[in-house]
Amino acid sequence: FVCLCDGSVFDRYGVPRGGPASRPLDLMRIDVQPDGTLVVDSAAIAERAAFEPSQAKAR
Repeated sequence: FVCLCDGSVFDRYGVPRGGPASRPLDLMRIDVQPDGTLVVDSAAIAERAAFEPSQAKAR
């Protein structure tokens, strides 16, 4: 993922791999609706310091 605002580059886990970003992307809950639509809950943002495998597991 490349941020169009500052040019930071992130890997598939949201960990910065280049650019000015100094920490991983924030986490937000994502739900998949029965029709396949993705719904992002931007009201519950979780800031994180590093990637942990538990962050990638389905809930």
